[in-house]
Parts: sequence; structure tokens; C-alpha cells
Amino acid sequence: MRHTFIFQEEEEFIFHNIPEKPMSSLLREYSAPVHHESDFTESDLFFLLANDSDEFNRWEAGQVLARKLMLSLVADFQQQKTLALNPKFVDGLRTILRNTSLDKGRLWI
Repeated sequence: MRHTFIFQEEEEFIFHNIPEKPMSSLLREYSAPVHHESDFTESDLFFLLANDSDEFNRWEAGQVLARKLMLSLVADFQQQKTLALNPKFVDGLRTILRNTSLDKGRLWI
């Protein structure tokens, strides 16, 4: 794992010879309130929810996904569509709950 530190309001990083798409886990071990915008896709967020080793980032991914899923369900309800929870969200939560290495008192879900 490699860490990259950001010191300016905007910075650009170029990585070479990366065998697979890297996943950003922003603000690791940082507890102060910070507003940031990211271009994470839902797939990125599902990955972070299930796999990020940073507890807050895992929680944040879950919060963003839950908000998006709830708004989507409201829109479906208003259009009288059948309501269904995204199975990827359920799978992400299941992965967290089954992970015996996590401190269950600090899951934040």
C-alpha cells in the first residue's frame, strides 16, 4: 500500500505501471470535519464499503450509498415502481458483519 499526501487545494498525481485501477481511501485516520467532493462511482463506493480498512471511510461510503439508495427508492415509489433494495448494499453490510477482524463496537453502520 502506498500513501499519497495532498498539501494544496488542488493537486494532480500521475501514476505509471499500475496493474489495476487504484482505489482512493481519502482522509484516512483524520477526525476533523472536512468537506470534500469525489467522483466515486457506485461501484467504487460498494468496494470501499466492503473492503476499506479505515473505519470512517467504510462508514462514509455506506452513508453516501444509503442516501443515494433512499433517494432512488423515493423516486421509484413516486413513480409507483416496485421497491427493491440494491443487493450490493446488503452484500457490503454482510461482508462487514462477517469480518471477524473488525472491532464490532466500532462498525458505525
